[in-house]
Amino acid sequence: MIFNVPNRMKQMRQNIIYTLLSLLTLLLAGCSVKDWPENLSVDTEEERGYIDVKLQGKDSETRSGNTSTVISKEEADLFLVTVTHNGEIVCQQKELMGLVHMSFPVGNGYKVFVENITETQAEEANDGWGAKRFTGRSKSFGIVSGQSTAVTVPCGQANAAVNINVTAANSTVTVTASGGRQLTTNESRVAFFNIDPSAPLEITITVEKNGEIKQEEVTIENPKQINVNVKPDEIDMNQFTLGITYEEAFDVEFEYIKIPIED
Repeated sequence: MIFNVPNRMKQMRQNIIYTLLSLLTLLLAGCSVKDWPENLSVDTEEERGYIDVKLQGKDSETRSGNTSTVISKEEADLFLVTVTHNGEIVCQQKELMGLVHMSFPVGNGYKVFVENITETQAEEANDGWGAKRFTGRSKSFGIVSGQSTAVTVPCGQANAAVNINVTAANSTVTVTASGGRQLTTNESRVAFFNIDPSAPLEITITVEKNGEIKQEEVTIENPKQINVNVKPDEIDMNQFTLGITYEEAFDVEFEYIKIPIED
């Protein structure tokens, strides 16, 4: 008697595969597009929409005594945009001018975060003295199929500025921040420091002139400008005075509020 075992096993495998395919077909037949998760991308133009980001500056009327920085359309176009959907990043640090060409799946729970430079760049730019960093966050919004959703993002200063004014000759100013960052100058300069809301920044200002040393410590809890004035003493010009004053954060204004501008 001859047993054809391989053929019988092959037939059994075919029967199993056929049964599984039949079950899968029945399951899919009972599903519609609405049953899919809302954050699942459906590759059709009708199921996607766009984001039109409008950057908005501080209200200069209520903060008229502060320094304002004017951002042109060209500069604003280079702002970095990060888009999240229900807390998950779906677009990270995309230049604003390129965002107009991107589409997103329809749904609610979207948010936008913008920044002109990253935290790292804010402290490493200009030979380590840093640069102004403006950021902004939108409220939650939804994407509508085939439409462009206008999203207004208020922007403000996110880092602190230590404005060093040196008019006393032969003076050396050292700025030391908690964390070890240290900057030294004998001329007027501005240093920028990132702010962590959960951990106040400790800054130590040390001035040395002809062997005389004066030192002040300041604590920064939110974005603001600190003015460090090193001036000759009014009585003895060989001596100096160290004065520190505080201002609120910079304002930011946009020459063009609607960005990008449509042709």
